[in-house]
Amino acid sequence: MHISIISSSAENIIPPSLDNTKGLTILKSRSVQSALDENIALGNVFFDAALGEKSITQQINLCPSQWLVINMNKNIQKTLQYLQLGASGVLIRPFNSTKLRYSTQSLADKKLYIDDELKQILAFRQIKKILQPFNDLSSREFDVFCLLAEGFSIQSIAKLLTISVKTAFNCQTQLRQKLRLKNQQQIVQYAKTHSLIF
Repeated sequence: MHISIISSSAENIIPPSLDNTKGLTILKSRSVQSALDENIALGNVFFDAALGEKSITQQINLCPSQWLVINMNKNIQKTLQYLQLGASGVLIRPFNSTKLRYSTQSLADKKLYIDDELKQILAFRQIKKILQPFNDLSSREFDVFCLLAEGFSIQSIAKLLTISVKTAFNCQTQLRQKLRLKNQQQIVQYAKTHSLIF
């Protein structure tokens, strides 16, 4: 079984110690097109999230197989966007040979692969939404809270949630009052305390 790593710095995304992972052939390239130009059979394609959503979106149409995103900054919202684009999985760095092999096998079996850390965060978000202290927040306020905790600006949140900037700002004001949080640092710390972000 082989995987193709697509990254502007492919040598850095897979540590050298994993290059010789038993049962895997790891091919590295800067783009899907350059791999195709070199007549490299792509296999399962692992994109480096550092390439950016625009670059990955342009390349996924060239992928003849399953593809996965290796997320280095643990950005949950971006991870969800890649899954919406059709990614067959998300692998969080750093990872070991077992995770690399398991994610590759999941893709070969046409199964969704989501890193355990990410699964836990996503599960907590669903559960915590209905529990204290978050049950006092509206669904929209909770979404704004999570995005603020991830470091998104009000303008970015409005765009992501397809709401007006004023609505996003009002949600921020309401959630701060309800949770008794005064600033961005307190929002981040509160989210970490409740296992809603990495």
